[in-house]
Amino acid sequence: PIVPIGLSYFRGHSIGAKVTVHIGPPIHVSEDERASHAAGGEERREATAALLGRIKKALRAVMVPAASIDELRLIHSTRRLWCSSRGLGRRDLRPAVRQDLDRRFAFAIRRVLGEADLPLEHLSRLSSRTDLAALEEAPSPPGGEAVSARRREVATMVARLRRYNRQLQDLGLRESQVQQLEVAPFFSTLFSLGHMVTALLLASLPSLALNLPVGVAAVAWARWRQQAALRGSKVKLTASDVVLSEKIKFSLVAVPLLWLSYATLLLLATPLSRSDVLTLLMVAPIASFLGVISVESGMIALRDLRPMLARLVYDRRRVDALKAEQRALQRFVRTEMDRLVSSDPEVKELYEMRGEVGAADWERLQRSSGSGGERCPT
Repeated sequence: PIVPIGLSYFRGHSIGAKVTVHIGPPIHVSEDERASHAAGGEERREATAALLGRIKKALRAVMVPAASIDELRLIHSTRRLWCSSRGLGRRDLRPAVRQDLDRRFAFAIRRVLGEADLPLEHLSRLSSRTDLAALEEAPSPPGGEAVSARRREVATMVARLRRYNRQLQDLGLRESQVQQLEVAPFFSTLFSLGHMVTALLLASLPSLALNLPVGVAAVAWARWRQQAALRGSKVKLTASDVVLSEKIKFSLVAVPLLWLSYATLLLLATPLSRSDVLTLLMVAPIASFLGVISVESGMIALRDLRPMLARLVYDRRRVDALKAEQRALQRFVRTEMDRLVSSDPEVKELYEMRGEVGAADWERLQRSSGSGGERCPT
């Protein structure tokens, strides 16, 4: 079978950048297509074109048309709010259903932003009252005060959604966990923080001694080689491939040299015998590897550090305000969806569609909405 996979990313060369993976249902070559392909001639060309058309449609169905990370987060947040308002958690929906809903909400959100004459590039700036005031002072769009009021309403809700998402990220919460959130016990949380930091520091000692100097030097060397590559090339834009390859080559040479330097210092500056130094030198690769593993695990654990710190400053009033904000945003999403379904026939078609996941004709819908030609890093 042929499995369509869609990747949505916006900083492809940054370590730790967000990547969303959508996997569609497998495509199976039918017996008729196999027979037509084996027959050759015009039948083979028709069978090949039919299969390529199915693949094209399947690939479109797994790509979320988001022009920025802010739009993608808005799509995910809207879908989660809509599902949670109906008692549907993450475990209640198959991944294929979630990604199909993302596509549908992306289409609906662009319709809402288009009605409000709110450009997509404004999404990243709508997070404070100052931003909303600047938007309000912008020239009125065609349509007069009605469109301006609509733009203000939508911009306000987008800003609230962004602030709400940031709060969930700070607290390390999922949408379904908000209503169960309680004030964290102060002393037990503080003890957990101290335990986590102490364990991370102790586990990082081998890596700090055996890997950190090479890592710092490799970054500096790679940047210098990147600039040299950009100066000597007319086709490279950022030379990100040079950065990665130069770091690898530098580390392959520098790591053994660092260990040999440590061994030389131990022989010259300490009373250790040659056999002891040789034993330490042989242990260095194992200690270095364990240090890398511990730091990697520590970086994952650090994701829990920020939510724990945030929960220390969340009192009962702020917890209740977050729950109330979730309910208000759920009402807004439901109201907007009901309004779009009743007024927009294409949104109604998506909303009422049943049957196979991803069965919508996305190429036709994007063409009719005028969004098919927008640049998307997917």
